[in-house]
Amino acid sequence: MLTIEADKELSEATEEKEGVRVSERLRSIHASFSSLSVSELEDAILLASDRDEKILYRTLLNLKMQLDQEKIINQTLL
Repeated sequence: MLTIEADKELSEATEEKEGVRVSERLRSIHASFSSLSVSELEDAILLASDRDEKILYRTLLNLKMQLDQEKIINQTLL
């Protein structure tokens, strides 16, 4: 199954990268992303002042929706 293979790949990647540290700044980005709602990201796209900002919010929105889809179908897509 896809989910079993994805779990195996993730554990292999984790084993290869032992000793690598993730900064607190990066962890805080993850925490911020996790707490965002789809509607917040949609509003941010509408209010973005430049193209780069819109691209960032659109990418985050796409990722958020993909992660929500994974929860619904109970399979890992990434």
